[in-house]
Amino acid sequence: MSCVIRSAHPNDLPLLARFNRHLIEDEGSRNPLTLPELETRMKNWLETEQEICLFEEAGTPFGYAIYKVTPDPYFPEIPNAYIRHFFITRERRKEGLGKEALEQLIATRFPASCRVTLEVLESNMGGAHFWQKMGFAPYSTALVRIKEEVKPKS
Repeated sequence: MSCVIRSAHPNDLPLLARFNRHLIEDEGSRNPLTLPELETRMKNWLETEQEICLFEEAGTPFGYAIYKVTPDPYFPEIPNAYIRHFFITRERRKEGLGKEALEQLIATRFPASCRVTLEVLESNMGGAHFWQKMGFAPYSTALVRIKEEVKPKS
């Protein structure tokens, strides 16, 4: 395995939108955005303070991450990296590429002594299992009560 991490560019937006759609499906999210809407969202993130990178092997993308490094709110001298998205394509999972990509991401894109945080939907059991294997532990639980389900746009 040989994972290469490169920064995303505007010409990567269609691919990132497709990867994001697969992530939404895989994690069981209620996100109703269409591919064009996801591409616009990715474009907005690419133009703001979010960092987006692609994971590649032999020049072929197999995943991506979106993250942002900020000072920890309680200990400003300690950087905190928040991983918004981390995705490995379905056909490339269980090969060790996710572990390799995450380790490289932390080693090359995050400051030393960085605290790394992320969120995992309760419906994403596979994702939760991966993150626990990577040394992450639960810190908080968000609870939601839905009075009336919002219907997707027609």
